Amino acid sequence: MHRMYRHLRSRETLAWLGIALVAVGAGWTTLRAPSPWGWAPALLGLVLLRLAQRSPIRTPLDLPLRLIAVMMAVSLLITAFPETTQVQVSRLAAGLVLALGLYTWANNRERLLWLGRGLVIAGAAAALLAPFVVDWLLNKPFLIPPAIYELFPRLVTDAVHPNVMASLLVLLLPLPVAWLCAPAGPRRPRRPLSFPWSSRTMATAQKAQRSSWMASSTQKYLWRLILILTCGLMGATLLLTKSRGGYIAAAVGVILAVWFTGRRSWAIGLLAATLVAIIGFLISTQGNSAPDLVAGAADSSTFAFRLNVWRIALWMLQDFSFTGAGMGTFNDVGALLYPFYETQNPSAHNLYLQAGVDLGIPGLIALLATLMLTLWLGGRALRRRRRHRGRRHKPAPARDTQLQPLTAGALAGIIGLMVHGLVDVTLWNTRAAPTLWVMIAFVVALREEAAGRKTFKR
Repeated sequence: MHRMYRHLRSRETLAWLGIALVAVGAGWTTLRAPSPWGWAPALLGLVLLRLAQRSPIRTPLDLPLRLIAVMMAVSLLITAFPETTQVQVSRLAAGLVLALGLYTWANNRERLLWLGRGLVIAGAAAALLAPFVVDWLLNKPFLIPPAIYELFPRLVTDAVHPNVMASLLVLLLPLPVAWLCAPAGPRRPRRPLSFPWSSRTMATAQKAQRSSWMASSTQKYLWRLILILTCGLMGATLLLTKSRGGYIAAAVGVILAVWFTGRRSWAIGLLAATLVAIIGFLISTQGNSAPDLVAGAADSSTFAFRLNVWRIALWMLQDFSFTGAGMGTFNDVGALLYPFYETQNPSAHNLYLQAGVDLGIPGLIALLATLMLTLWLGGRALRRRRRHRGRRHKPAPARDTQLQPLTAGALAGIIGLMVHGLVDVTLWNTRAAPTLWVMIAFVVALREEAAGRKTFKR
C-alpha cells in the first residue's frame, strides 16, 4: 500500500512539473522571439506529462491538429518573408503544445476546477492591465469620450491593439458569467451526531461542525464576489475598446452562457435588452451623413475598409489556395502583388480568411474542423451533465454543479469568439493567441471527464 501511494505521488509530481514547464516554455515562445530557451522546457514538459500519464498523448482533435502542423511546415518552406513567418508559426505551435499539455494534465475534476479558476483570474488580470498596455483608439468617435483615455498612462512600447483585447475578453467573459448564473446545487444535509458522547464532547463537535459550515459558506460567497467584480471589470474594459464587433460577440457569448446554464428567462431578457440597445444606436445615428466611400476605405474603423481588405484576402486565397502566402505576410504580400497599402494592422480582419491566407485552404479546413468538433464535444458534455443531474436515483457529485457552468461558459466563449472572427482576426496571430487553444483544450477535457474516460480515472 505504501509503495502504491509513493507511486501515485511520483506521478502527481511529474504531472505538475510537466505542466509548469509547458506553461513557461509556451509563454516564453509567445511573448518573445522563438528560441531554444522556450522550446526546450515546453517539449521536456510534454515528455514528463507523457510519463505521468503512462500512455501516448491522444486527443479527439488529433487529425485536424496534425493537418494544421503540416501546413505550418509548408508555410515555413514557401514564405517570402521567413523572419515574419517564423515568429507566427512559433506562436501557433506554442498554442498547440500548451493545449496538448493542459489536456493531458487536466485529468480529474479538481484540476479542471483549478484551470477554470485560472482562466477567470486571467480575464480579471487582462482587464486590470488593459488601461496601461492597450493602444486606445483616440481618433475613433464612438460612445466613449477621448478625455477618459488620458487618465491611462501607457507603460509598454509594444502596445496591444484594442480589438485584440476585445477578442480576449469576448473569449473569457462568458466563463465567470456562467459560473455566477449557475443554479446552486442541493444543500448537503448535516450528518446528525448520534454517538453516545458526553454533553461536553457533543457541544464541541457541534461547534466544530458549525464553524466548518460557516467557513465553506464564507468561501462560497467570497468566490461569488470575485466573479461579480471580474464580470464588472471585464465588461468595463470591453466597453473601453470601442470594438463594435466585440460588443456584439460578447453579447452573443454572454446570452448563450446564461442560456446554457438553464436560466432561459434571464437569457431572453438579455437578448431583448441587446436588441433594444442596437435599435437605439441605429436610431441615434440615422441622421448622420454617410461617410465618403474613398475616405471610408482608408479608415480601418469603417465597414468599407473591411470590404476592401476582404476582397484582397479572397484574391490572395485564390492565388495561394494550397499553400497559403505564409503566416503573418498578408500585408507584405498584399503590398507587393495587389492594390493594398495598409501597413498599420497586418491582418485580413477576418479570422477565417486570415487562416486561409496563412495556411491555405487545407489549413482553413483544419481550423474549421477543430472549432466545429470542439463545439460538438462541448455540446455533448453539456447534455451528459444535464442527464446525469436529472437522475434522482443517482445524484451528481457536488463538484458537477461547478463543472456544468464551466462547460457552458467555455463553450459560449468559443462561439462568441467565432462570431467576432467574422469581422476581425481575433486571437490568431497575436501574443494572446494561445488563449484560444487553452479554451479548446479546456472544453475537450471537460467532455472527456463528463464521458468518464479511462484516462481520467485514478
